[in-house]
Amino acid sequence: MPKPPAHAVKCLKSAGLNSVWLIHRPGEGPRTLKAWPVTIELLLKIVLGIAQPQRQIRGAKQLARAAVDPATVCGSWRLVRRDRRSFIQLELDYVPGPSALEALREGNLSEVERRRAATAVGRIVAKLAVAGLFHRDLTLTNLIVKDASEPAQICVVDTVGVRRIRRPVPEIARMLERLVVQPDFNRIPVPRMVWMPLLLAAMRPLAPTTRQAVFRTLKRHRRR
Repeated sequence: MPKPPAHAVKCLKSAGLNSVWLIHRPGEGPRTLKAWPVTIELLLKIVLGIAQPQRQIRGAKQLARAAVDPATVCGSWRLVRRDRRSFIQLELDYVPGPSALEALREGNLSEVERRRAATAVGRIVAKLAVAGLFHRDLTLTNLIVKDASEPAQICVVDTVGVRRIRRPVPEIARMLERLVVQPDFNRIPVPRMVWMPLLLAAMRPLAPTTRQAVFRTLKRHRRR
């Protein structure tokens, strides 16, 4: 792991030299800082406009237009030198609250709050589909439960995987399937009272033929 950035409070995620930090400067609110080591591949992607920091900014704008709440990007990405290495850094407003996975695992929400949160997550899938968007990494750890009251507020903190939808049926099904990958891997049960409100909210605005095709895809994949 590289040397922590200035004002780092803790490391939220690390994968090699890629890292996500919680930082808190005096007199300011907390922020999330994402850092990517500069490589030839990253520089080429920046030229092409497809590097992760660029996609984070672009994805946040796309979600906001679709009435989905993203973590607010603070300015643009910048090049910094730290620990004898060069990094591209991007800051976002820190979103307090547990991830949806933590909320499911810890059981700190009441049944009513869990249903509200599940419905809100389903509505995110629906809004993305209606707006013609696909999020290839719509996982529970990328969803923060800001408020579980009525209506529940869910924030999407990682928008790198957002792009225009190309194949509606398999990609809507994939977004729904991604939501259960982490619970399955961690052996966290997803009760019917959570899964059904999510599924119904996600499917409600879809055309009947699309809805039926997505259901068939989910059933076929589940049997496998």
